[in-house]
Formats: sequence, C-alpha cells, structure tokens
Amino acid sequence: MSEADKILDYDSLSHILQDDANLIKMILESFFNDTQKQIDILEHALNNNDVETAQKQAHKIKGSTANVRAIAMNQITIDMDLAGKAGEIDGIINRMADLKEAFAIMKEHSQQYLD
Repeated sequence: MSEADKILDYDSLSHILQDDANLIKMILESFFNDTQKQIDILEHALNNNDVETAQKQAHKIKGSTANVRAIAMNQITIDMDLAGKAGEIDGIINRMADLKEAFAIMKEHSQQYLD
C-alpha cells in the first residue's frame, strides 16, 4: 500500500463507485462537510467530558471514513471508538489532534479529485 493509499484508497473508492468521477466528487465533498461537523460535535463533547456523546461521534466518523476509504482517519477513529466504549475519555482526547491532522491531510490529498 502506497503512502497515498494510507490516506485515501482512491482505487477502492473508485471501484465501488464504478469509476464515476462526478459521484466520487460528490461523495468526497459531502464527506468533508459532514465530517467537519462531526469533528466539531466530538470536540464539544470532549470539552464537556461527555464520553458517551464523544464515543457516538467517533463511531459515526469511523463509519463514514470506512465508507470513503479514508484509511488513516478510520484507524484513528477505531481507536477512539474503542476507548469510548471502555469509558476512557482520555483515550479519545489523546487521538483528537491525530484525527484533526489526518482530516487536514485527507482534504489536501483529495483536492485533486475535487477540481
């Protein structure tokens, strides 16, 4: 797996969307808009020490990252989801910076598919 594939497995995403460039663009744009909102909700929950809401948000982000094949983000949110299920808010907090960084990298990397 190449470094780029660790960010976004574009070949897999393209395959499941039948190589439809317009659909891929629409899916990625929706993903970025929705995921930013989900990250904001997650951060708010963490600021309020609300592990239950934080876990639910991490779980939602985990699902959407799996759907678009955002590999690095998916691994981070798997860790966050597991920590939340164990009631370990610090485990979620400790990965928040990683999630934000991976999201920024994913957006930058995916720009080539959005133009």
